[in-house]
Amino acid sequence: SLPAGFTRIKHADYTNSGYDRGHLVRSEERTIDDADNKSTFLLTNILPQRPDLNQGVWYDMEQWCETMCKDSTKELFVIAGGIYTSNSKINNLVAIPDSCFKIVVVLEAGQRLSSITKTTRIEAVIMPNIQGIRADNWQKYKRTVDEIEAATGYDFLNYVRKDIQAVIESKPSIF
Repeated sequence: SLPAGFTRIKHADYTNSGYDRGHLVRSEERTIDDADNKSTFLLTNILPQRPDLNQGVWYDMEQWCETMCKDSTKELFVIAGGIYTSNSKINNLVAIPDSCFKIVVVLEAGQRLSSITKTTRIEAVIMPNIQGIRADNWQKYKRTVDEIEAATGYDFLNYVRKDIQAVIESKPSIF
């Protein structure tokens, strides 16, 4: 559904590049039906990740998110993406993020936007897109939402009341 003239990345563009096709939303998180699951394989949901990031510390955080939902019956609001500071590309086509971020708002089952308070748990990370970090624990890369906003230029959680947003975006997680 990209407009005419946009470069259309193909799975083959990643072949032999040294990068995994890193999912922002895992296939395991979209299992309501086949169409929902197949949507996770669209390249708009994928970015280049070094294997040690994708298969290691990033995966470790994905597993933590899954455990929070399944075992702790929490509902998570997750925002993930890349941070691009250099102009590196695979085959002059696929932009390579220098690091990847994830913001997780942890809610109780059934809670929504209006339930977010100054004490709502937020987990935010910036992980370098490099080799050599496979065995790291994801907590090593904790940051604040404010730090991610500064690195990306985006304004996250902007539908949360401003006084609450100011508090939860500036505090590091203590959990």
